[in-house]
Amino acid sequence: MSSSEATLLPADIAQRMTMYGRYEFAPQQSPPDTASRVNDLIYQPLYPVAAANPDAFVAALADAVLPVGGWAVYGGQRCVRDLITVRIRHPGYVAMVVAALRFLRQQNYGLMNIAPAELEVWREIFPSSPCDGEW
Repeated sequence: MSSSEATLLPADIAQRMTMYGRYEFAPQQSPPDTASRVNDLIYQPLYPVAAANPDAFVAALADAVLPVGGWAVYGGQRCVRDLITVRIRHPGYVAMVVAALRFLRQQNYGLMNIAPAELEVWREIFPSSPCDGEW
């Protein structure tokens, strides 16, 4: 990540994405104040960056969360969808979706836990992968 990309995001972006990922996946299991904190932790500081330069935002976010994996990468790909669009196919976004779905699969979550936009990316990358029955 270049130094200009590094300054786009808060220093604690991986922790923010971990919290966001857990919240997005299971809001009912999140601490009670999480919903009210999402705006301050995610939307207010990140939306202006994502709107001003979507490509740099996605690249910087992918660089920050892919090495961490788990809920951070799940939150990262959800954040991109929420702040930019579900139709994005930036390489960093695609890498986050693939890593997030591999994480969910390793955790034994079923297809009912996969959003249609996530499954669409998976099928584009792995067209011969069995995604309709056995996950």
